[in-house]
Amino acid sequence: MYVLFYHLFSYNLNIRWVHETSIIYFVVSWALRNAGTMLFPLLIKATVVAVTFLLVVLPKAAFKVDAKVINFESDSGGIPYDASVDTIWKNGNMFNVTLSKLQPGDTLVFPEKEFHIMGGVFASGLKSVTFQIDGTITFSDVLKGWPRLPNSRVRDCLEISNSENITFSSSKMFGTLHGNGPAWWNLPFLGYAIHLEERPRI
Repeated sequence: MYVLFYHLFSYNLNIRWVHETSIIYFVVSWALRNAGTMLFPLLIKATVVAVTFLLVVLPKAAFKVDAKVINFESDSGGIPYDASVDTIWKNGNMFNVTLSKLQPGDTLVFPEKEFHIMGGVFASGLKSVTFQIDGTITFSDVLKGWPRLPNSRVRDCLEISNSENITFSSSKMFGTLHGNGPAWWNLPFLGYAIHLEERPRI
């Protein structure tokens, strides 16, 4: 049982923790087999606490050990307050590259500034990642050259697929995702007549 327990958890957790917690499990199991009936209820409670720690608390702690806080400006090289064509493409590429490197527990922070970004930002397979938007992400109003899918449909502003436990938050009152809708809609109804459903979503 000890060996089975050890190998079962060693696939997902830090090996040092697995070794230490496996010893705890071994000791508790031995005590349960040899304890008298008066100590049995107490040991049952101790076992429940130990199992809860192993299955709930420890996995979360394992995520936090290597978790990083990535600042889009200072760490990823994002350029704020610049809506030039060169910058919106650079920021879009930096956003995509940063997303591809995120690990479980990481937090990507957009500081309290405005970042102009070309759409078509895409990520897949993210797990337990936080987006902390303290400023504004403004997707480009430059329609010409907007990224497209192989079927020629425009890509969405930001698409996250096949991911779980994704959190959007802000340390300020609120953060903003600005899709620049008027650039696609133009005059009321006229933009829809031109683009129909051929327009990005946030």
